[in-house]
Amino acid sequence: MNTVEILKDRRQTLKASISEVEQEIHEIDLALNAIASAGKPQVTAVVSGFKMPEQPFQHPMKVDDAIIMAVEAGCKTPVQILKHLHDKLNVKTTIGSVRARVSPLGKSGKISRDENGWKPATFNADLLDSRHAN
Repeated sequence: MNTVEILKDRRQTLKASISEVEQEIHEIDLALNAIASAGKPQVTAVVSGFKMPEQPFQHPMKVDDAIIMAVEAGCKTPVQILKHLHDKLNVKTTIGSVRARVSPLGKSGKISRDENGWKPATFNADLLDSRHAN
């Protein structure tokens, strides 16, 4: 291995470690939020004289579309994507689901990957032509 390859390999190793640390921090934050809200009374809303539990807003967006939006917003890793989905788009899913979806989205050309992580897909005229050839 030459020096460049060694440095690139070390860089990838460090990026993977950072991703794991970010995931653990996110999971700890979720646990702390759950613990903090466990003792709070449930918020209710009155609708036509009936008391109903207030439902959290669920964005009607599909998870794949939300992942694409997160990548377009600059999220590079599954952990960053998940955090963006939860915090910015209010799309509830799991890290396993995000990890399972990014590769197929990449293979279909909806997002792409480089040495820095996931990124928005670049326009590919050949791909467009092949889709409309039939």
